[in-house]
Amino acid sequence: MLLARDPGPAVRAATLSGLATVGDNSSRWARLVTALTNDPDPTVRQRVALVARHLAPEDLSDILHRLADDPEATVRQAAAAQLARLPR
Repeated sequence: MLLARDPGPAVRAATLSGLATVGDNSSRWARLVTALTNDPDPTVRQRVALVARHLAPEDLSDILHRLADDPEATVRQAAAAQLARLPR
């Protein structure tokens, strides 16, 4: 997906949001979402935390735990909020 590699972080984040609205919970975007957990921009990593349940449901716990240790507080907070929503 070329837009996910766009130089603009707002475009990468918007791409994730757009993909999440498609309603495809098949995990076909899991590789992309996992790769974007390492995006240099915290806005993109925060968006990953918010949409991973829709785009990478099988990898959700691993993705959120990785983001829970992010250097940026906003990313950690988003990951923690999504981790709290996971079934126990």
